[in-house]
Amino acid sequence: MPAYGGGALPLSGNSRRSRDKERDEEQREGQLEEEKEEDKKEKIYRRADARLRSLIGTNDHMYDAMENFLLGDPERQISQLGGADSMVAKGDEAKSKGAYLFARSSFEIAAKLEIYQRNRENAKKYLLLAQEVTQKEDLEHIEILNTLLANMEMVMRIAREYYGILAHIDEEKLLP
Repeated sequence: MPAYGGGALPLSGNSRRSRDKERDEEQREGQLEEEKEEDKKEKIYRRADARLRSLIGTNDHMYDAMENFLLGDPERQISQLGGADSMVAKGDEAKSKGAYLFARSSFEIAAKLEIYQRNRENAKKYLLLAQEVTQKEDLEHIEILNTLLANMEMVMRIAREYYGILAHIDEEKLLP
């Protein structure tokens, strides 16, 4: 029986260095894969953002509003958020408790979901609910909501075109 006990042979210095080197290489490969995925996401975002800008033109108020109210990854976000009805129920409950910030956020999410579905009437209804609970000091949200409500036809047109393009972004073309 070996004098060092346990029956297992200790790793030699070379074996330990080799194992450390392999581990370091695996970590670098993992980091490179993560960086590639982030680069791909960034390219998709830049392309979608450029497309949004081309749909809106020079109207900075509409750009800011739509940038906040278009879903970046609709399939994933919808599965996480649930439906507009559940968001409105959460908003109503928060409103009844005086939690106006949460209520506004819930109504805005419901409006985003309806804009994605291109349901103009429900989107408008939920934007109005969000407007009701928006604090007067929250000038940014007041402006966004007013811009959207005053331009619902344009909102629906932009959403139709934006989501149509988003569905057809060919990631393979984005790669070098």
